[in-house]
Amino acid sequence: MVTQEMSGPVTKVGVGYMHTPTFSVNQPFGLAEFLFVQFLVKVRIRTQNLDCIADPHSCIILPPDSSHWYQGESDGLYNHWFRASGDEIACLLREYDIPTGRLLRPQRTDLISSILSELRVELERPDRFSPRQVRLHLERLCAHLARSLEWEKRARFTLCQHEHFSEFTMLWNDIHDRPQEGWTVDMMADRLHLSTSRFSSLYREFFGMSAYDDLINARIERAKVLLNGTTEMVTTIAEQCGYDSIYHFSRAFRRRVGCSPQQFRDAASNIPRPTPLVVIPSGEQTV
Repeated sequence: MVTQEMSGPVTKVGVGYMHTPTFSVNQPFGLAEFLFVQFLVKVRIRTQNLDCIADPHSCIILPPDSSHWYQGESDGLYNHWFRASGDEIACLLREYDIPTGRLLRPQRTDLISSILSELRVELERPDRFSPRQVRLHLERLCAHLARSLEWEKRARFTLCQHEHFSEFTMLWNDIHDRPQEGWTVDMMADRLHLSTSRFSSLYREFFGMSAYDDLINARIERAKVLLNGTTEMVTTIAEQCGYDSIYHFSRAFRRRVGCSPQQFRDAASNIPRPTPLVVIPSGEQTV
């Protein structure tokens, strides 16, 4: 088990982390960075959008300030992971249309572990070429995940669905980039020249939820970032997230987060971010 830290997009890498069966990772307010995890055993994972069993070798990318909990199912937790910060990693994820907060199933699990091992080497023995090498490894990772997603979709979609998928992906990106705008399902359907019922059916097939629920999730995620990272009044944040009514904003927030916007802000500011416990198997040392 090895952990290394460096400056740049990737701030920390962990390869081959093993934990006892009772160990769990619990980050109720998330991290200040992106977190990539590859599970090497079956785990139970809970996030805002997930409560499921993740199969061995599945991956997930969690955005900053995204609450998460996971624990090994029976034999403990065994995983690779890295943290990354800054605009560069966010731009790569957008460029390759890599979704955050959902389980990903790479076609080649050996390639993922190889890339993380290469990242570890750059952090262990950095030189003036390391920042560029790290960026190349990140892009290679994103390209492979994007290719795996494309293969998965092609295997699942009908010919008719294939014809619409790229348009839906562009719409999805616009919604998540600008959730504060006055989106309606009818407006989304009109943009793609589809009936509302046909649009709604395809959206659920492509993204696993209704367009309305996806829009609300995008708005709440934006609100969490603003509540945690700015001093704007809650009423102002509501407007910046597309809500004309503080009542409707607070109700939607409570339904998805479990507390009011002000309670979320108070808890995030008063409780230090927990640092995940590292359990070192007997006989192993950290570097």
